[in-house]
Amino acid sequence: MQQPPAPGEAPNYPVAPAPGAPEADPLAGLASRLPQSEAGTLFGVPLATLRDQELERKVLGIAAIALAVVAFLPYSFSPARWPWDLGGAFKSTVFPLLAAAVYAAVGFAPKEVIKNVPPVVLRWGPFAMAFLSIGIIGLFPAGFSTGGMTAFGWGYAVLVFGLLNRLNHPDDPWARYIIGAGAALAGISGLTFAFDGFGRFSAGIFPGIYSLLFPLIVLLCLACVAFALEPKKFPQLRSVDAFAPLVTAVLLAWLPVQAVFFGLGLMGQVSFMTGLLFLIHLLVGVGAYFGVLMLTAPEAYDEARRIMAASQAAGTGAAEPPPGAFPPQGPPAQMPPQQASPGPGSDPNQGGGFPPAQ
Repeated sequence: MQQPPAPGEAPNYPVAPAPGAPEADPLAGLASRLPQSEAGTLFGVPLATLRDQELERKVLGIAAIALAVVAFLPYSFSPARWPWDLGGAFKSTVFPLLAAAVYAAVGFAPKEVIKNVPPVVLRWGPFAMAFLSIGIIGLFPAGFSTGGMTAFGWGYAVLVFGLLNRLNHPDDPWARYIIGAGAALAGISGLTFAFDGFGRFSAGIFPGIYSLLFPLIVLLCLACVAFALEPKKFPQLRSVDAFAPLVTAVLLAWLPVQAVFFGLGLMGQVSFMTGLLFLIHLLVGVGAYFGVLMLTAPEAYDEARRIMAASQAAGTGAAEPPPGAFPPQGPPAQMPPQQASPGPGSDPNQGGGFPPAQ
């Protein structure tokens, strides 16, 4: 049985048997030529930073300031168009200020005060505001129907979180379910409008390129359903996980990239200053909502699992796991051979489980 990679090593994906052999993996050849990402990283970026509380507080503080500024930053000067003129007072001004207040309460609060706040409030407060922003503010600068874009935005966020979580904790049994749910929601809802403006360059070169790329992103989201399939049940797809780092990077990069396309399009259609102002609004939204969501989701996820584990332990009389700890993952048969049958004097609790909490 293939063993998980050691810290700092790239995953070793299986090689396909000879053509025509039983359970041949047609993706193994392509997977072997993909750029490798070391375990616990996304192409060199340690995923442990997603659970760095000091970094989270700094980001929340910066996001609070940025949201408070753009809430009163116009979209254009001539004529003057303010946020409340385009999106309504609540959507464009009140909610960003509420989110800024929640972020600031965690980001700027003294450590002595933080110690007295229940962890569930610290972990779920910013996460809830960032998650609600997808339904209220939205992630995508396209004029599609609100319902379809909201479902696509939530599915997109769930999918990216699931991919990041799986890269960081490949043994998490819930990661595949999260990826599958996000891929299905984003893919199915996105197909309802992805091709509406396909190939239309009448508005300019950048909107035209965007109209070609956006359907590919939707199809990529739908294809991520393959990451939710168990390799044991679908041996032909056992090398599909090799594509996960590259797909995750593409989906993370798409949000700021599409904001740039939108801003450049307005620079050519309207004016340079209007495009620049729109670009600032969009980039702040990507960082302050989606970025904060990806940063706070792991701790909110850990807290939810801890509460579930504590509830199960209370029902069975077992000891409650420490905060942030995950339940044991996988049966003992998944342990390395030398640890499956510990010799005399060995530690029976050694091996298995997740890497240290981040």
